[in-house]
Amino acid sequence: MSSQLIDRARSLKRAGETEKGLAILLELASEGEIDPMIELAFWELDAGRRGESNEWMRRAESALRPDDWDGHVSLHSAYQMGLGEGDIEAQQRRALEHLEKVARAGNVVAQQTLALDFLRGLNGCELNVAEFEKWIQMAIRGGSLDAACVYAEYLCKNDRQLSPELIGELRRGAGGSSRARSLIEAIERSK
Repeated sequence: MSSQLIDRARSLKRAGETEKGLAILLELASEGEIDPMIELAFWELDAGRRGESNEWMRRAESALRPDDWDGHVSLHSAYQMGLGEGDIEAQQRRALEHLEKVARAGNVVAQQTLALDFLRGLNGCELNVAEFEKWIQMAIRGGSLDAACVYAEYLCKNDRQLSPELIGELRRGAGGSSRARSLIEAIERSK
């Protein structure tokens, strides 16, 4: 429901009825919802009011419950898009903190995202193969076939041995995933 109202506020703003859109966002924000606060931060930044934008981000952080995983994801995205205080590095650090919390809570998408960021040295992560392997293996244990494919591709590219467990994951997923099927076929050809 909140996302529909945020979309409505955006539509009103595009139609030149900014005050009506603002009223919707302020009402939602007064109820402690994170996403409208972030949207207000964007609106303030668009209007050239960085201080007010930063204040909305502080409010969003203050309203965030530790187990509000959607809120952490929203804040991660907001910081990645340049909201919040500080320079790009400070924003990336804040984004990374939120993503790590979601990943530690068991979200395989967040785990895989962190793994790839560590592998590539992106988004506030230093290049760190050990961290890549830690997070990608967590995502695999969490049931992500995509993570298993990513890890298998990485191992093959670097002439490293695939474990029997990883090959088993790929075999189990090969029926529904052309990527896993292609990897299994490549592994079979290399024997």
